[in-house]
Amino acid sequence: WWRLPQWFDEGLAVAVSDAPEHSEAHWQFLVAAGVPRPSRAEVLTMVSRRQWLDAVARYGARGNRQHEASGLPAIAPVYTAAGHAVRPWLAAVGTPGLTALITDLNAGRPFDAAEISAHE
Repeated sequence: WWRLPQWFDEGLAVAVSDAPEHSEAHWQFLVAAGVPRPSRAEVLTMVSRRQWLDAVARYGARGNRQHEASGLPAIAPVYTAAGHAVRPWLAAVGTPGLTALITDLNAGRPFDAAEISAHE
C-alpha cells in the first residue's frame, strides 16, 4: 500500500464514501462556479503525501466556514478532483476490479496509473 499514489487512495475513499462535498455533483458545481481546482493531469502527479498536502494547501478551501454556516457543503477541490478521477475506473471495474487491484498490490505488482486513466 505504500506504493499506492496518494491521489488514488484519497480519490477511492471519497468515491466510496459518496459524501456530498466530494460527489460528482459537487465536481460539476466547482466547474460551473469557476472554483480553482486541479486538472486531471495535475491530480495524477500527486503521488506522495507531501505532494497531496501541498495541493490541498494551494487550492485551499477558502470560505468553508461561511459555506458551512449557511448550510452549504464545504469545498474541497483537491479531494473532489481525485474522486472525479477515480469514479470512472471504479464504475467500470466494480468490486471485482478493486479486489483484483488489491490482490495485485499485495503480490508486489506496481500500481499502474495508465490502467486507471484508461477508464476516463
